[in-house]
Amino acid sequence: MKLHNKVLMAFAILALRVLPLQAFGPFEVALYRGEYRFVQERGFTRITPQTPAPLNTIRPGFPELPAKYLRYIIPLETKPDSLNILELETYNLSGTFLIYPTQPTVPLCSIPPWVPPDSLIYRSTSPFPAKVAEVVSVGNLDNAKIVTVAVYPFRYIPAARRLVFTNRVRFDLTLSPDPTPGFRRVRTASCQRYYDGLLSTVIENDPDIPLYYLRPEDPKRCPMMTQPGLSRPARSRLLRRSQSSHPIT
Repeated sequence: MKLHNKVLMAFAILALRVLPLQAFGPFEVALYRGEYRFVQERGFTRITPQTPAPLNTIRPGFPELPAKYLRYIIPLETKPDSLNILELETYNLSGTFLIYPTQPTVPLCSIPPWVPPDSLIYRSTSPFPAKVAEVVSVGNLDNAKIVTVAVYPFRYIPAARRLVFTNRVRFDLTLSPDPTPGFRRVRTASCQRYYDGLLSTVIENDPDIPLYYLRPEDPKRCPMMTQPGLSRPARSRLLRRSQSSHPIT
């Protein structure tokens, strides 16, 4: 089974090296109006998630709207060039809304100055935010290339004080080669179970993890760790080094 996954990963990377750009996905996200509550504050409408979640606090004075952050694993030697909306379902919320302006973050036990709505944004007839979904970051977690996508359930038409809710979006990512290969570490099976659990928890496309995650070697199967003449202290030092951020050469 492990050999099968390695072969699939090799074919995936080879295909991306041959093709300059490739669509990755598609992915579908369903959103539910009931996950958010509307409260009145200072004469404004504030939209907050029913369960704690980050807000799309782009800039003080801009409309404060919730965002849903989703993480996807992609092939290690690639990077996302764009996010492409394939299907979109939206509807207008009844009524008018004056959305609460984003306030600056401040230290605890301090009274922040009130930031009023940005007049340029609040007079605009264009939707805010401009995109329904976008890539906001790309990172590497233990040799797993992870793309974070922000999906915006609500978009605001400030001049009309109108809200548009997105209840379903389907998209894919355009990937291009990124020649920054990872390095294989050595890690005990018991320790690796923690990383496996972490990845499966944070990754949306978790069936793709075996394809694109450069999994560490088990020291019991690693030729370097079992070579003749390697003393127990030397083996321990090598294992500690391999579990750190340093590659084994």
